[in-house]
Amino acid sequence: MTIIVTRQESVPAACLPHSALTRALAGLIDLAAATLERYLCWSQRRATERAIASMPPGMRKDFGWPAPDRR
Repeated sequence: MTIIVTRQESVPAACLPHSALTRALAGLIDLAAATLERYLCWSQRRATERAIASMPPGMRKDFGWPAPDRR
């Protein structure tokens, strides 16, 4: 039986900590960006709800607020 190794690709040991830290940092940045996006969407929805709630009842009906019970 013969095993032939033509070329072995490997990452130098000095690059491993840096690349691992870079990936971890990128993951944290993605998580922070997603959290910020969710917060901004929630904040916008809440501002819209407050604006509609402050309108007179006749105008609120035009926007369909509050939603009718569908039980």
